[in-house]
Amino acid sequence: ALAAAPAHADWTGKGELGLVLSRGNSDAETLNARIDTGTEIGRWTHALGFSLLYATAEDVTTADRYELRGQSNYKLTDRSYLFGALRFEDDEFSAFDYQATASGGYGYKFIDTERTKFVGQIGAGYRVAEVRLTGDEENEAVARGDILFQHQLTPTTKLIEKF
Repeated sequence: ALAAAPAHADWTGKGELGLVLSRGNSDAETLNARIDTGTEIGRWTHALGFSLLYATAEDVTTADRYELRGQSNYKLTDRSYLFGALRFEDDEFSAFDYQATASGGYGYKFIDTERTKFVGQIGAGYRVAEVRLTGDEENEAVARGDILFQHQLTPTTKLIEKF
């Protein structure tokens, strides 16, 4: 017998929006925004995200950065998965006009309970970046690793640390 997959995906997400206006001896404005969304379809999990930071002080731009990111995971077991990820960053205050990375690898859920999650990923990828001062393009292989820990302290408080 054949089983049909759902024809659509139920996407969930969360967002943040912050604005700080400071007036007095000096004037400053800061805008930050972040959107993260994801879905699970069978053995696949997909996540997409966007973040933005823009700030000025005394009419001088002090931060101007945005990032687009996406990752797809393919579940091997209840705890392990393979992943593929893309990331693009444009930060006017970094050494690069832009950076783009494609990577893939293996992830493992060391702890995966309703209250606590501890997940690690390791992999390899390729990075392309344009050096701001010279316009030269850098192309290089990269190693990627990250760790996520989150714990629900109370019904309304969650501790999240990602490295």
